[in-house]
Amino acid sequence: MSNSKASRNARSIQQVKKDHELDLLKIDGVTGVGIGERDDKTKVIKVYVVKKTPDIKKKIPADLEGHPVQVETTGEFHAF
Repeated sequence: MSNSKASRNARSIQQVKKDHELDLLKIDGVTGVGIGERDDKTKVIKVYVVKKTPDIKKKIPADLEGHPVQVETTGEFHAF
């Protein structure tokens, strides 16, 4: 089997996000999970956190099934 990017990304980013979302949301400080794009148009799984800390960065993988993961600080959400 080839180690090409295409073979690593056999599953769609949408399916990978869906399958990992609940586990990511269980991480203390994670407020949401979505799909976005980098400046170079590469699709990424976005993990939104209250605050980027060394501890939370250790718990969130750099990629999921070959799809890059990007951590973004959102702060806390409050209901109005």
